[in-house]
Amino acid sequence: MPALGILSPLAVFLRHGKVNMELLTGHGISLEADSQLARLLGVSDLDSVRSFHGQAVGRLGEGVRVVATGDGGVVEAVEVDTEDPANWLMGVQWHPEMAPRDEVQNRLFKGFVEAARTGRRARTPR
Repeated sequence: MPALGILSPLAVFLRHGKVNMELLTGHGISLEADSQLARLLGVSDLDSVRSFHGQAVGRLGEGVRVVATGDGGVVEAVEVDTEDPANWLMGVQWHPEMAPRDEVQNRLFKGFVEAARTGRRARTPR
């Protein structure tokens, strides 16, 4: 079963009962060509993703690798190496859900759903 982690914007952006969109900044990121993320999105970089970096990835756990970076080498996405492509684990440090009209970023969600369906079919007894 795949797993996709996305930063939660609510704690950061809510101020006085309103979403503070000014805290979201757009910036480009570069993807590792051999990553699941690059395969899902079908691109080697994204011109503009929305994020707010109060923290950034420092040390990686065993089997975790950086697959996207932004300005100054800030980690924007990580993956855990798995042998089963339908069983991927990925985390992104930007908010693709805040770009609903961006077809490239929407591929992340479509790929996640398809991997979940594939995994479910593989586990369902026939």
